[in-house]
Order: sequence, then structure tokens, then C-alpha cells
Amino acid sequence: MIRKVKKANLSKTVCVLTILLLLCILTVGCAEKITRGDSVTTDAGTIGSGSQDASDSATGRLDITTTAQNGSLGDDPFWDSTALLTARILKTGKSDCTLITAPDAVILIDAADTDDYELIDSTLQAQGVTAIDCMILTHFDNDHIGSAGAIIRNYQVKNLYIPAYTRVSENYRAMLAAVQATDTPVQIVTEDVTFSVGSVSLALNPTHLYDDIQPVTIDKDDGSTDAEENNFSLITALTYGTQKLLFLGDAEKERLAEFNKSALAKDTYALLKLPHHGDNNGQLRKLLGNTKPSYCISCVASSHNMDVTLTDAVRLYGAWHYATYDGTVIFRTDGTQVRIAQEN
Repeated sequence: MIRKVKKANLSKTVCVLTILLLLCILTVGCAEKITRGDSVTTDAGTIGSGSQDASDSATGRLDITTTAQNGSLGDDPFWDSTALLTARILKTGKSDCTLITAPDAVILIDAADTDDYELIDSTLQAQGVTAIDCMILTHFDNDHIGSAGAIIRNYQVKNLYIPAYTRVSENYRAMLAAVQATDTPVQIVTEDVTFSVGSVSLALNPTHLYDDIQPVTIDKDDGSTDAEENNFSLITALTYGTQKLLFLGDAEKERLAEFNKSALAKDTYALLKLPHHGDNNGQLRKLLGNTKPSYCISCVASSHNMDVTLTDAVRLYGAWHYATYDGTVIFRTDGTQVRIAQEN
């Protein structure tokens, strides 16, 4: 903003020169306007403007038109980096699919619905992906494995990680048929496991809520509930440099209560993919308090599908909230700094 300068008791020449000097200084220092989908890096982290829910923090509204400490808004701190990890939480409606790429790793968490394959395929192709080093199916609900069979048949999946139960469904059978046809290695996760894919470290946490009734087969036509299946969700913690990301599948209250007792729930995370498409409960709030995420992502089809208390809970713990109905969320880090944006 250019403020009016009161007339001073100076000569006309000095006044003109002074005004011109002020105009030059203010013009050079003027911040650029952020457009939807941009983000800004500050010494406190990265602030995104991609979602209607990402405009307020727990400490009040932040003026995101202020010039960043390290350059003007829109400057990309990673413009010359060759070692970025990028997580794309895709806009697939009320379903989940996240593509994570690094220079030496390609990781896919969940495979959304059957009708989401075109988007997943085009995203993989756009990133030059021909093989997937690690594919994690958190559980076997149709909105998490719908495109799994097609992905396994059309891309080389080097390792597939799945939870320890079976499902009676067409998509589950399609996934198994693709595994058998391509001889894809499958790891059934029954205990906590840690491993590395290139420079990316992963930790998978399975449930033990149903250990006394193993083996478990979920058949919705046989009276099984969504909550039972959701609680089989594998929870994935990912580390790249000093930055950590946490993906909760569709874990419901009982599963979150179990996870809250684990060591992984005591870490601090830059990004947290929230569970079950906009739901909120006391165990999730406890997890938010323990893990102190900078950014929370909800995979939802519209704002009407989201618990109205969820955004308030996220803000209460000082995090920024993005929802995929506004577009694919793109999180990037070089292992130290982070940046987040949203595609329309």
C-alpha cells in the first residue's frame, strides 16, 4: 500500500525528489499477490493457500500477502534441487490414492476406486513412472483397491504390502488375479515392519485388534461392517531427511486408540493424511495433539461429506487443513524445507 506523504516545509525540488525516492522504494518492496495454488516458505515453515480451510491458523489469520523472508512470494526454494520427495494426494473423490516419488523411489499408497484408474494412470505417466517400487494397500475397501488390479497389470509393482485378512469382493479378486498373472511379490503385514526404498524410510503398523479370530474374511453381504474393515488399515509412516509423513488409511476410533499407544504416534509429522474421508473423533484429536502435524489432508468428495468439527480440531492444534475436493494436494520436501500447493 502506498501511503500519502504530508507536505513538508521543504523546497519544491526536495519534495519532488523525496516523493520519487519513496515511490521507488515502495514499488521495489511491494509483495506479489498469491494466486490459488501457490504457497510461501517462511522461517516457520510453509503456508499454503490452496484450500478454503487453509487460510486460518490456531493463532489467527496469517497475512499471506507478506513477502517471504527468503525472497518474494512464488519463489521456489527447490528450483535447483535434484533430490526432492513429492507426495501427490490425488483428487479422486471419496477414495484414497497417494503417489510418492523421489529420485530413487516410487511409492503408491492405495488405489482409489475403479473409475479413478484414468486419473491414476495419467498421473503416473506424467511423472515418467513405469515401475512402482512399493505399493501399499491399507485395506481392501473398494475405494482403496478399486484400481489396484489395473495398476498391477500395467505397471511393474516390485513389492506389494497388504493387511492380514481377506475380502469377498470383485475388486479384491481382480487384485489377486493381477498379482498371480504378473507374479508380483506380496508381503502380508502382521507385525510392525520397517524398510527403505532408496532414500525413503518406511514403517508399517498393522492392527492386532482381531488377533483372536484369525484368519479373518470380510464379507459385507455376511454382516461385516465398514468399521471392522476400516480398522484393518495399515498405518504408514514415511521419513525423508528430517521430514516425516503419516498416512492413516481409514482407521476408525478403535484403531486410532490402538495406534496412539505406539512409538510412531509420538513422532512429529510435517504431513498427516487424515483417516476415513472427513470423520472426526476423540482418538484422532489425541493423535493430532501427539504428532503436531503442520498439514492435514482429507480425501473427500465435497465439503458436505466432512464432519464440521474436523477443521476446527485441525486448527486447534495449529495445523493447516486441505481437502482433495478442492484439487490434488502436492507436498514437496528436500528433506529439510517443505512446500505445499493444490491443483484445481
